[in-house]
Amino acid sequence: MAITWNPADKSADIVLSNGNLTAGKNNTAWKSVRATESKSNGKWYFEVKITCSSGANVGVGVMQSVGGLETWVGADAFGWVFLGDGYNGNGGAFSSYGLSIVSNDVVMVAVDFDASKIWWGKNGSWFNSGDPSIGSNPAYTSVTGNIYPACSLRTSAETATARFLDSSFSYAVPVGFYAWGVVPVSLSGNCIKAGAGGADLVAIHDWTTRTLIETIIPDQITGAWAASIHAGQYSITYTASGCQPICHGPYVVS
Repeated sequence: MAITWNPADKSADIVLSNGNLTAGKNNTAWKSVRATESKSNGKWYFEVKITCSSGANVGVGVMQSVGGLETWVGADAFGWVFLGDGYNGNGGAFSSYGLSIVSNDVVMVAVDFDASKIWWGKNGSWFNSGDPSIGSNPAYTSVTGNIYPACSLRTSAETATARFLDSSFSYAVPVGFYAWGVVPVSLSGNCIKAGAGGADLVAIHDWTTRTLIETIIPDQITGAWAASIHAGQYSITYTASGCQPICHGPYVVS
């Protein structure tokens, strides 16, 4: 099932439309909604297009399932938010960050769970010289747990339309990241050293960019290994002490 804002995981004052991809509201108090799908590892990206009377009435971020929905994301320790008047927040503490947003801006969000980092930007540019592709200048380095995309709205004049798939994005996904709504594909294999058990390490690289996607330590007796990756072309490199690395590819995963 395609990921959307979750009609079963929102404040009652949040109103969903457009196949549950657009969130609006019906009063003048901060309320929030979570998406239907969480992540806890890997590198993920999504966008939210905003309509608003004021950026100060909109928040876009991520939160755990225990985060409060009758307030803004980031009002408690379980959420991290960018507020559209140029602040970020977590645990009720807010700091000046990024740029204010206006109606029809597209907010970009990248989360690297392996490094506990999050970045925000808008309209193709990351805030505060951040660069998710190389891991530099994140807004926070404390994003942990099972995390959902989320948004907060303060008045009935605001809407937040989520984009979770490559086909819906306005801007390029950072290198090494994937659309939040993409389902990983299982890839597996077997690598045995001559008479000495499994290889020491398996490394999967993007065939085109040579970006390291994942490393796996195979079973040291059987050599079996498995990984969850996304559609694309990859090389697979096996390394073992006392042996030259062996690289195979490209492998097309679809």
